[in-house]
Amino acid sequence: MSNQAAILTSDLFFTSQLEAGANQAGLTLTMTGTWERLESLSQAGGIAAVIVDLAHPAAADVKTLVQQIRSLADAPIRIIAFAQHVQIERIKKAREAGCDLVTTRGDISRSLADQLSS
Repeated sequence: MSNQAAILTSDLFFTSQLEAGANQAGLTLTMTGTWERLESLSQAGGIAAVIVDLAHPAAADVKTLVQQIRSLADAPIRIIAFAQHVQIERIKKAREAGCDLVTTRGDISRSLADQLSS
């Protein structure tokens, strides 16, 4: 299994907050601001987990995004999606799309290590 995790977001500050949690879970977190960057990272060495910021433009069609992420590798990729707690519709769509875990921005920043390890 890869020791690489990717976050699909354009929020550099929030990514830096999540790096410690990923490191505690034994993963290196890489920010991928575009689908193309995520795809190339996967081809370069595999990804164990993808964290999706549901506010990112690539997540507008979260069902298609989840399918694309799942197709990146033969091995399962854990998909964790997050949104602000008031973005109820985005959270609902991510759950319906088949993300392994959908959580709020506050929860993911507090417990990413546990969420990646479970």
